[in-house]
Amino acid sequence: MQIRPWLASVETVGGLRVTSPATTWAMLARRLSVEELVVLGDAIVFAPRSKGTHPRPPSLGSLAELEEAANARGRPGAPLLRRALAQIRVGSASPPETRLRLLLTAAGLPEPTLDFEVRDERGRLLGRSELAYPDAKVAIEYESEHHRVDRQQWNRDIEKYQGYAETGWSIVRVTADMLHRNSEEIVRRVRRSV
Repeated sequence: MQIRPWLASVETVGGLRVTSPATTWAMLARRLSVEELVVLGDAIVFAPRSKGTHPRPPSLGSLAELEEAANARGRPGAPLLRRALAQIRVGSASPPETRLRLLLTAAGLPEPTLDFEVRDERGRLLGRSELAYPDAKVAIEYESEHHRVDRQQWNRDIEKYQGYAETGWSIVRVTADMLHRNSEEIVRRVRRSV
């Protein structure tokens, strides 16, 4: 594949010359849907919550870099990239979390706050929720297989949910199966809670 030089930012990674994450994202506009571009964009701009929480380096790129790539003169797929760019957010730690956020906003619900710290009345951290409506005290938790099979995570989740309940928070729990097969029920539960 050939590309005009001003449309590609190149980096060296492990001794190989590769396009930057922002360039790669922009080049995929010919193959991906808007939702897929948002999922990829969220992954590029994601910054880990705190050291050790996610075993990956800080963000792979910034919103500004994605915007620059999308708006490069002569960029194929620029309108699609700009539509995706308007929906990309820092704070979504996984593709299912992004898809869940997009599902809720497409259903007309307000955009949830991402990676929200829930604290008790003394300010003690009870946990972080992937998506939340703080004013309504509603936390939306995406639970992957890891939450079910990792004993430490399972025990932590039980403690966290108990702490949330004691401070008046409601929890809407979502699994991959629900997200892919029963998204209307997720929307109904969230709408009822907020």
